[in-house]
Amino acid sequence: VSDEILFQIYQPREPLHFSKFLDPDFQPSCSEVDLIGFVVSVVKKTGLAPFVYLSDECYNLLAIKFWIDLNEDIIKPHIS
Repeated sequence: VSDEILFQIYQPREPLHFSKFLDPDFQPSCSEVDLIGFVVSVVKKTGLAPFVYLSDECYNLLAIKFWIDLNEDIIKPHIS
């Protein structure tokens, strides 16, 4: 595929700002979004879906509910 054709058909994905979720008219394409944030907390309780709490650079918080188990290969702690 030539670069010209690729440029015409490819839409690069952009991370969504947390504040966009407050817009009542927001409709993500394909019902999915890309996010970048700091993992503040991971809450896993027996019998319940796990939650991950993210923060952006403005300290906005976002809770994400996962319907699968969060294995260590999905969330990895940063060790400096």
